[in-house]
Amino acid sequence: MRYNSEDVLTFRLLGVYFGAAAGCLMLARGFIRPIRLSAAVFLTLAPFLFAGKALLTAGVYGPIDQIYHSQPLAARRAEMGVGPTRTHDLVDVSCSMVPWQKAVREAVKNGRLPLWNRFAFTGEPLLAVLQHSALHPGTWIGFLLPLAQAWTFGMAFRMFLALAAMYLFLRELDCGEAPSLLGATAWAFSEFLFYFLEFPLQPVVSVFPLLLLGLRRLAVAPGRQALGITLVSLLLMISGGHPETLLHSVAGAGVYFLFELSRTNWKQRFSSVGLSVVAGGLALGLSAALLLPFREAANVTSGYAMRAHWYAKSDRSVPLTRSLRRSVKNVMPYVYGSWIDGGEDQTGPGPAAYAGSVLFPLVLVGLRSRRKEIWPFVIVGVLSASAWARLPIINDAICQLPLFDIAINEYMIFLAAFAVSCLAAFGLDRLGSGGGDVPSWRSGSSYLSSRCRSSSSDSMGVSAGSPGTAAWCFPSPWWYPWRCWVSYSYLF
Repeated sequence: MRYNSEDVLTFRLLGVYFGAAAGCLMLARGFIRPIRLSAAVFLTLAPFLFAGKALLTAGVYGPIDQIYHSQPLAARRAEMGVGPTRTHDLVDVSCSMVPWQKAVREAVKNGRLPLWNRFAFTGEPLLAVLQHSALHPGTWIGFLLPLAQAWTFGMAFRMFLALAAMYLFLRELDCGEAPSLLGATAWAFSEFLFYFLEFPLQPVVSVFPLLLLGLRRLAVAPGRQALGITLVSLLLMISGGHPETLLHSVAGAGVYFLFELSRTNWKQRFSSVGLSVVAGGLALGLSAALLLPFREAANVTSGYAMRAHWYAKSDRSVPLTRSLRRSVKNVMPYVYGSWIDGGEDQTGPGPAAYAGSVLFPLVLVGLRSRRKEIWPFVIVGVLSASAWARLPIINDAICQLPLFDIAINEYMIFLAAFAVSCLAAFGLDRLGSGGGDVPSWRSGSSYLSSRCRSSSSDSMGVSAGSPGTAAWCFPSPWWYPWRCWVSYSYLF
């Protein structure tokens, strides 16, 4: 049997993806905790929900239609079968992110360090840009593939890392397997992470739960293993290539670390704090080759001058009524129309904390649980949502902090999405363990059941009125992942 070049490329792409996923799962099993086969399969295959077509056809999971928007390629749009441009807002991906990846690969291929981008006008710094994620493991592994397929692999791998990191963190908090999978799915496919999937914000934010896992172990059982997990998560975030989001992530993780420290004795706190400082110092030292060029180049850019001399001194809040109006988008993201397509509400950049309406009843149940971990999540969630909505007083206080004064703090909204995902997992875990009262359980199960009925009736041939659907309200652990999958395929 002969295979054409496209088939061989598909096999290579799938082999690299499954190999990378298997390697990560083996590392997690060896250094963090065992993962059941069913959960491992779910975490590995979940990215196929969105990138499956590109993975199975060796295609490009990205907005390549953007480059056919203008000449000279616009003349070949019909010939190449390229339809109308879907999302103009992703132009940075096709015009910056992908070309930077090409510049990095060209330098490495010719035996040079990726220090200078000779393709941009008369040249510009390349390593100092950071946003190409040149030192991220996903980029290294992608060298096994041509650029187009490496980009597809990178996007699927980013989704996988977000899923795996959140799953491991929730399991660390003693959540059941099914609630952990739900929380992981909600986190990885939340509006923020999914919109910024092809931007450097996502690889920084995706492993945020892994950082919390490391810090929790530093607080509870300080040692080399906890130090290693924290260090690796910090290095992954730094190599992701977005220092602004790194600042927000470290700040949110700091709040959680203080909470975990408050639950330990004084003697252990000194050891925990000391190891956290060591982890931070090692991360800065090992990534100095990235951070120092960025620090030097950033000071002479027009963007830094604008932020330092104008943006930091401007009024960053909006009237209370406008702030509250905008906050509605956290539960109804398109209530005012799409901000990408010029909808009515254009008060700030990027998506909200929305992660799917199927989570709402579970969040309410999670808030009523007796877990003490809910409080740091509620705190960072409220603060980040306030910054995103530009709420007076709270946002003004945040913008007075060093570095936060020049940062776009609306990007902190990922902390609210993280809080929602965790609380939903806590809620499902409480219901599964019998901790919820009857009204709460009925409201949550009926909501989930209705979602699953509507989303699965076509794909699975289940009639909305058939007796079999009643069993979906509770039970077999294997159905929980499938419910998450089907519900999210409906919601998104």
